Amino acid sequence: MISNSRYNVTSLDVVVLRITSKPKREWVIKITNKDVESGCLEVESYVKVDSIFTIEKKMVAKVVAKLKVWKVDEVKMKLDELFVVD
Repeated sequence: MISNSRYNVTSLDVVVLRITSKPKREWVIKITNKDVESGCLEVESYVKVDSIFTIEKKMVAKVVAKLKVWKVDEVKMKLDELFVVD
């Protein structure tokens, strides 16, 4: 989930990034259990920063893991890179 708390409180949706086990694209950030503050990943995974979508909160079955702050910062930097207008 990448939407901030203010948005999450006032909206029926949350904004999320897709996570996959396939590393074949440029716009990914690798995540492992070393990057996780709470929860657990079953396999080494990749956050796809170019796959942004919204989902209704009621459709979220559970939170699998929460990333450490420094890894969230890495994802934010990659998002910033994606949205730089040349």
